[in-house]
Amino acid sequence: MAQHAGSSADGIDPEALRQLLEQLDGPQRELVKALAHRADRLADENARLRTAVLKSTRVTGTMSSKLKDALYE
Repeated sequence: MAQHAGSSADGIDPEALRQLLEQLDGPQRELVKALAHRADRLADENARLRTAVLKSTRVTGTMSSKLKDALYE
């Protein structure tokens, strides 16, 4: 799910990033590229963590329901 700089699901506009990079040179350009790449990686990690939390919440809820049903029997 790795994405290149500028294609983040979090809303970095690829065209705006491209235009910004054209205006920069040297270390500034590399810094912006690195930050955009990092933002993409963090967005991917955030999505994975959200999925994991939702799954664990569902499993906990299911286990709780099973336990409740067993107690009522």
